[in-house]
Amino acid sequence: MPITCLSWRLINYEPIVLAVTSKLTSSNDLAQKTLEYLRLLKIKIFFIQSVDYYEKMTGMLSRLFIGLLDDNEITDECLLFQTDSDLLPINKNFYQKIDKSDSIKLLDVSSFQSPIGKFKYKNKDYEMFYMCHIGMTKRQWRKIMNLENSNYKFDGKSILRLVEEFYDSSKLRINDQIARGDDVWFMDQSILSVKIANYLKQNKHNRMHIKLSQGIKLDRIWSDKKWLDTFNNKFESINDVHLFHENYIQKLNFLNLLLKRMFSIDQKSILEKYINEFMIIKNSTF
Repeated sequence: MPITCLSWRLINYEPIVLAVTSKLTSSNDLAQKTLEYLRLLKIKIFFIQSVDYYEKMTGMLSRLFIGLLDDNEITDECLLFQTDSDLLPINKNFYQKIDKSDSIKLLDVSSFQSPIGKFKYKNKDYEMFYMCHIGMTKRQWRKIMNLENSNYKFDGKSILRLVEEFYDSSKLRINDQIARGDDVWFMDQSILSVKIANYLKQNKHNRMHIKLSQGIKLDRIWSDKKWLDTFNNKFESINDVHLFHENYIQKLNFLNLLLKRMFSIDQKSILEKYINEFMIIKNSTF
């Protein structure tokens, strides 16, 4: 998370972190270490109180509620982009040369065309949009998610209520019932895609502005050879980096290459210190 946040600052976007908190997270040393460095870097953090054992679902869906952020610096006209914690932006021009109108903005940073296919909701077909880079004003986030004049709050109870109202209670899953790629994994994208479609249907003056990427996603799924070849020989064509997940310990040397290429000496030193302290905790825990 600290690495992702600093990478957004490099392209002149100020990062915002939504952090889920509960009795379980307060005892998580890895989470506390990450929060320590986010504070050191003066990253703005908003805490979301979760219902116990629903921390994962709360974290996955909390970004749908960013229109309710209570902060004087984040005005209703501020452009708020969604992103994933494992995506590092690289190409400053791609992220800054965006449509300036009052539109919903979708930046396609993959090698695929957008939208990414259709899905059904209540027997109707909808186009699925990537959640990783959708932006609009804070005011529009509230309108699209129907949060204005509602009794929704920026907390875990409201997030679970949204799931029940949009689907039903059968879609509520505790932490260990959620697996990567299951029907809950893309729930935020599905909900937002339906909300956007309904909003655009009712507001003909607005539109979805899609900026397709001609650049490269440096992706974790690639072989080591392809990853290194792209990094060394095509770095200027890279739009973003999709960081490693389960095998990140084996890929720390690749991560170090990114840190060296992207950040200043002082920034790199802070991030390396964070990684080392994080790994000490992880190795002592597992």
